[in-house]
Amino acid sequence: MLKIKDDQIKKISKEFKEAKPYPFVVINDFLDPVFAKNLSDKFSGELKKIDEKYIKSFDSGYGGDRKKQFSPNGCSQQTQNQVGFFNQQPFLDFLEKVTGIYGLIGDASYEGGGFHQTGRGGRLGVHVDFRVHKRLNLKRELNVIIYLNDKDWDENWGGGLEIWSREGNSMVHKVIPKFNTCIIFRTDDRSFHGHPDPLGCPDNKIRKSLALYYYTGTELVYAENSRKTTVYIDGTETSFEFKNRLKYGMINFCLDYLPPVLTRKIIGRK
Repeated sequence: MLKIKDDQIKKISKEFKEAKPYPFVVINDFLDPVFAKNLSDKFSGELKKIDEKYIKSFDSGYGGDRKKQFSPNGCSQQTQNQVGFFNQQPFLDFLEKVTGIYGLIGDASYEGGGFHQTGRGGRLGVHVDFRVHKRLNLKRELNVIIYLNDKDWDENWGGGLEIWSREGNSMVHKVIPKFNTCIIFRTDDRSFHGHPDPLGCPDNKIRKSLALYYYTGTELVYAENSRKTTVYIDGTETSFEFKNRLKYGMINFCLDYLPPVLTRKIIGRK
């Protein structure tokens, strides 16, 4: 489904890691064009019939105007399977190779993600994203946005994703939302982005995208559980190296006896 070849990944990864003001990369012709067109057509097809409980609307304000989010979980089984591809291990492996972030976890609930559309006059203010998936208790690491606009989208209509400075006071880069263009970017507490100017597209056109978010767990799970190994009924257990016992014993000590600020400094928790 991806048009990316293995020999391209190293170059894409270099662009991602060297990008300023924070890691990102823009990839044109990201998906097989037939697959991308199929996803794009869903906005004029089954998304118009989706149950309201799978739709989140933003009708006014700088935080989102004339925008709708559609959860793939309310779509047909075929569409769920198609979008589910982006949560499967082969795609996660691709993202890990590009970003150097390992242990990535997709989100089958599509919290805040899924199919996004914005109509004429709509916008999304410059912002940083939520950092924690509240239901899964996972740390958000990465955004993948695939633009599905019609091929005749005119960039003069606006809708380009603006990448802003780490201080949030100026635009550094703009991504034109052309059909089958993808942006992958690291999300943290200063990764400012948005498309804050009202869209100037005709009434019969919409800005279309598929937004996917990726997360990681935390090694603190070892500190929060006394048993780190498999225990069998006869009392034997798999080996757990001494250095790991020492490491997580230290984490437990920090959590129990040191101030939170100092603990975060020592164990690198953000």
